[in-house]
Amino acid sequence: MRLSLSLCALLAAAASPVFAQTPPPCPALPDSLPKTLRCVATEHGWFYADDDAEAAMFADAARQAAAKFERLFSRKASVGAVVALDYDQPLPDNATAALREHGALWVLPWVSAAGMRQEIQKQIHRQYKKQNPNARMSASRGYANDFAKRIAGDTSGTVQHEVGHHLFVAAFWPRESFVHDKLRYGGPAPDWLDEGVAMLMEPAPMTEGRRALFAQMAAGELKSAQVQPLDAFLNAQHPRLTEPDLPDEIKSGSDANRVSISFSLDSNPTFMRMAGYYAQTQVWTDFLRETGQRGTLTALAESLAAGKSLEDWLGRDGAQYGLPTSLPALNKQWSQWLRQHYPGPDAGTKP
Repeated sequence: MRLSLSLCALLAAAASPVFAQTPPPCPALPDSLPKTLRCVATEHGWFYADDDAEAAMFADAARQAAAKFERLFSRKASVGAVVALDYDQPLPDNATAALREHGALWVLPWVSAAGMRQEIQKQIHRQYKKQNPNARMSASRGYANDFAKRIAGDTSGTVQHEVGHHLFVAAFWPRESFVHDKLRYGGPAPDWLDEGVAMLMEPAPMTEGRRALFAQMAAGELKSAQVQPLDAFLNAQHPRLTEPDLPDEIKSGSDANRVSISFSLDSNPTFMRMAGYYAQTQVWTDFLRETGQRGTLTALAESLAAGKSLEDWLGRDGAQYGLPTSLPALNKQWSQWLRQHYPGPDAGTKP
């Protein structure tokens, strides 16, 4: 899941609000939102949900993402908010405005656990019936309910990923924190960097799963998910903007104040290509962090925020961070690294 919500940042001079140990109370949200929303306030912001336990989960996910962000970029994580509503209820603009007025530098609209469970049930039930037209309704419903409970019951890692997007843009592009550009999928950074940084905020099981998928891609085991040449990958838009056969659930998710959810019960080629993009992003980010020096991603983000390109940055600062000084040389180093870490199907053949 990923919002098409761009975030923001002034150059390094913009200071993020830092709450004291006792954070300000949760701001009141507009009357159009449910009066039953609960809220947890922490030094990282405000977290609204149907019940205290879910709000606390959001707060803890933001805490974990903030800790990883601060270790990675040596910058204080900005204060923000998460607001979970029903799937069909977008977050009103005046709710975002109220949170901004109280100091939030980012706002993540989310889906309540109940709303997510219901939406997943609908989609899984529809797909299950299509695949098994003779199945009893009760069997289809039972399968969908069990699957939906498992998925919706643990979204902490996904919330950490989404908060990571917001923290990244708020740190390096603060002026765009609340700007929604429909021509872009995420923030102002290249999509591979935008997603790569968010993955660094995730728990280990999620990142390990992507590395395992990339190993299959590199070995040539997946027809619908293949390793892209580096130049094409670095210039590619996020698949959500380019895939022609996306489900309606994702196509309709262009509203900046909504989350779109879509699941597939089979190895849908569109979903596999999207998963492959995430897997290659994960491994490319691994390569940069393993090959480059400490601070590589920070220096690169600062350069991009100043309007420079990746090639500009390599030519000027690449050597300082242990990387080649041109894209062709970086591609060569990447290819060598891949052969060592993810050997392809011809790895055992002689030249």
